[in-house]
Amino acid sequence: MGAELQRSLTLDRPLRGEREISALFGDVRQPVLALDHTFNTVALPSVFDAGERALLLSALKPNERLRAKLNGFMGERVPRPCLAAHVRRTDHWRLSELMGDIRFWPTIEGFVRQIGEQVRRRRLASWLLATDCREPSELKALHAIEQRVEYSEMLTGEDGVATAVLDMWACIGADFFVGTRGSMYTDYIERFRVAQGKVVDHLFFELEPEDVTAAEAKEAAKALEAKAVEPKAVEPKAVEPKALEANAPAMEAR
Repeated sequence: MGAELQRSLTLDRPLRGEREISALFGDVRQPVLALDHTFNTVALPSVFDAGERALLLSALKPNERLRAKLNGFMGERVPRPCLAAHVRRTDHWRLSELMGDIRFWPTIEGFVRQIGEQVRRRRLASWLLATDCREPSELKALHAIEQRVEYSEMLTGEDGVATAVLDMWACIGADFFVGTRGSMYTDYIERFRVAQGKVVDHLFFELEPEDVTAAEAKEAAKALEAKAVEPKAVEPKAVEPKALEANAPAMEAR
């Protein structure tokens, strides 16, 4: 392994073991060990991640042809400062359903409003759209947001994989970024942006307040509907004492 891939971490003292903790802290050893574990899993990976991101950035990047195409487009056609927006649609509703979290599926109106708000609030000169959206009405709404830079020409002749790579690196190269919660594509864009020293404020599209109210109302309606169709338990019919007396002679005759 080359020197550029080698990393080391020096600690003031070795990580503490259970025997040492028991000797020092007695009955409270488990809480202390839990704190040690929390530190190791939260603090130390942040030290390692910096090097890993640098390696990731140097290893996973477009080939020379795609880089030339991307650099030419971003340098000549995109007014700065700019925003990149990753709008995940198609089957992302399924993740929202499986996770039981409505935040994974904002309405298209919410996407449109929040992109426009970011462009205005940050006083941006342009914005870029990376999306898998296929619904014509939703695409029309997104494309209508002012100051969007069209880059379909850059994607002409490229297959689906190359298109995804160009979309991703356009988002990485933008000045600001907003992504879709729960999307691995958004997550990787943020990782590369961190490695490049870009602004990373972990900004995700959020549900509109009225969307939350509508979703809660829908869930309440579904719960009521499910309750209405539940089969009712059949209770045994009580037999009145008089009916028993009336049947007594017939039973004796038998």
